[in-house]
Amino acid sequence: MELKIIFLPFPTPGHILPMADLAKTLASHGVECIIITTPANAPLFQTSPNNPPLTIHSLPFPAAEVGLPPGIENFSKITSEDMRSKIFTGIHMLCNATEDLIRDILPVDCIVSDMFHPWTSDFAAEIGVPRVFQLTSSIFSSCCDLCVKFNAPHEQVEKDDDFVTLPSLPHKIEMMKSQIPLWVRIPNRFTYLMDVVREAGLKSSWVLANTFGEAEKEYEECYNNLTGIKIMNIGPLFLCNKEEEGKASSAELDCWKTCLDWLDQKKASSVLYISFGSLTLFPDDQLQEIAAGLESSGHDFIWAVKRKKAEKTEGGNEDEQWSVDEFRKKMEASNKGFIIQGWAPQRLILKHQAIGGMVTHCGWNTLLEGVTIAGVPIITWPQFAEQFYNERLVVDVLKIGVAVGVTQWCNLEDTGKELVSRAKVETAVRAVMDNSERAAEMRQRAKKLSETSNGAVKNGGSSQANLVAFLDELKTRRSKAV
Repeated sequence: MELKIIFLPFPTPGHILPMADLAKTLASHGVECIIITTPANAPLFQTSPNNPPLTIHSLPFPAAEVGLPPGIENFSKITSEDMRSKIFTGIHMLCNATEDLIRDILPVDCIVSDMFHPWTSDFAAEIGVPRVFQLTSSIFSSCCDLCVKFNAPHEQVEKDDDFVTLPSLPHKIEMMKSQIPLWVRIPNRFTYLMDVVREAGLKSSWVLANTFGEAEKEYEECYNNLTGIKIMNIGPLFLCNKEEEGKASSAELDCWKTCLDWLDQKKASSVLYISFGSLTLFPDDQLQEIAAGLESSGHDFIWAVKRKKAEKTEGGNEDEQWSVDEFRKKMEASNKGFIIQGWAPQRLILKHQAIGGMVTHCGWNTLLEGVTIAGVPIITWPQFAEQFYNERLVVDVLKIGVAVGVTQWCNLEDTGKELVSRAKVETAVRAVMDNSERAAEMRQRAKKLSETSNGAVKNGGSSQANLVAFLDELKTRRSKAV
């Protein structure tokens, strides 16, 4: 009898997409994978006819009860800050219905839960099922979070621009106090939620990490020492799920064809790719500084631009606002830059031999794609969540990138409030794209990481072996229970 696993995703891109990849990967190993989600998120778990199907249970999202328009069930769809709390409330309202559904589905071999479903820890214990926590960020960032929680090093300094050393880590890691999450420094409701999330995580039977051992081997051991929980590297998961590239719409395919035509004109490793993910939006004044810095660097680039609604600048008027459309036309005329407004075929772009560097907000999925697909040096531009920890992994541990110089952790709605100057942008671009000895060393390290990450998911690779070992442990547990 095949293994049966329930998956409980959380509806934000950085969390739900890796869980979809995990479910599809386990289904290819003969596991019956059951997804419990909402109607608007269900399509993310659909598989192509050539791949094993997933069983999807859609629970109606209580949009009307929480005051949301129909179909707004994912954080990538929100247009205002109050929508975020309403989605959280709606998800919480589904807990009882989810528990009832799981009881109807029993027996199962385990529940794979996102961190933002902490209730699954006690519920899994109640029904006698292991709770597996899927880690959607780096192991390194989790170790940093635990070190800060256990040791509170930020409380030993007074000023926000003072440097804090994070203890009990394999490397010396320093960061400004202001780069540690605000909810850690100034407790609020989210601080309480994260304490609950952390407690639930510590009750898990296993942690499955979307990373590969060669990148974070020392931190796998560090995490185990800090928590006592077995953590298994099983990524990069998107490498196990190749079907997504064939799902683009006709408009998206047209965008890629235009990108490809432009990239094919460029020399190998000569183009910088810039993307800040699906949630980070910058105001026009920051976009203008980015544009000026890119132009001054002299290097070719592809930039996936997303912007906040135009705001009136102090002492100015709307007619004086910087225009991304005008900049796009200017770059088209010079053939130095390619601007994408909206969806960008990121994985396809990163595969192209012309790509020689990347600018990112340090979201874990994007970092993994940059390291794994492109194998290029990275310019880090963190904003919120665990992104400043991930910056330290890239710059100080892996030594494959440079920081653009952001000093202030912010809430999602405040992205772009700390203005990074065009001079800093130009300096960072030159650091990774110029033909310097430092850039060459970063390229060599990034290329090696790319090779090892691709090998990790192949037969005989470390991530593949860990995935098989996890399934074997579930089978052993089932046989003992019979």
